[in-house]
Amino acid sequence: MSTSIAEVFRTRQALRDLDEATRIHRDAVLRLGTTGAEREDIAAIVEDGGRILLPDRQRAYHQLLLSAALPEDDFPAFIAATAILLTDRISEGGGTDDLYWNWEAFR
Repeated sequence: MSTSIAEVFRTRQALRDLDEATRIHRDAVLRLGTTGAEREDIAAIVEDGGRILLPDRQRAYHQLLLSAALPEDDFPAFIAATAILLTDRISEGGGTDDLYWNWEAFR
């Protein structure tokens, strides 16, 4: 199955927008995770273009999922975590959660 130029453009634009959202909230990215190792893994995920390598970064992935579920706790961290998770899904990374619960709750 071939991908149209328009689909490629939309995908790249979405990835660019998500990258920009992550950059805008870079201070919040530094707060994601509960341990130094998790924070380092999350920083590495961002540096690697948002793709999550599992099982190597399983704990960081779970911390991102948790942050993406708690907008009231830290809204900028919620935005950053959601952007990272969506980047991973669009880039066909290791994450398997399509965030349907997130979209349903916050639409």
